[in-house]
This record gives sequence, C-alpha cells and structure tokens, in this order.
Amino acid sequence: DNKLVSIDIPSTVKEIRSNAFGDNPTLKTVNLRKVPIVPLSGSGGFGSGFPFRNADPNLKIYVNTDLAGLYATAADWSDYTQEARHAII
Repeated sequence: DNKLVSIDIPSTVKEIRSNAFGDNPTLKTVNLRKVPIVPLSGSGGFGSGFPFRNADPNLKIYVNTDLAGLYATAADWSDYTQEARHAII
C-alpha cells in the first residue's frame, strides 16, 4: 500500500518514464521547480502510461515560474494537463 504524498524531482532527472509514480492515490504534490522541462517517455503513451496515473484528483505539479508557459504548451506536458486536468502551477 503506497502512501506517497509528495515528490521533489531533483535537477539531475533527465526523463520521467510512463507510470513512474502511478497508482499513488495519496500523491498530492509534485515539485519540479528546480528542473528544466523533463521529457515524458515510455511505452503505452498517455492513455495508460501517465507518470502520475491514479494520483489524487487534485494533484498539483509545481514548476519554476519562468517555465510554466513552456510546460503548459510542451507536447507531452500539455496533453497531460488537458487529459488529466492536473494543475501546472
């Protein structure tokens, strides 16, 4: 039973694989503030491979203010925020 509530992604992360943090219904925050745009990759694509699939429905993804616009329009991330309705703040 996974009780992960928050994740701080370090600046050394180069990609986030599909379903990397999936099936964590208690996951409420992801902090990417120290990270430039991180590519999302892996098999399954978005329908079955969201990195944060089945997280808390109010999951908040925090990014550096200067990069918020880029995350919101980046191919993988914009699809994710629209499909999953998670906030990139």
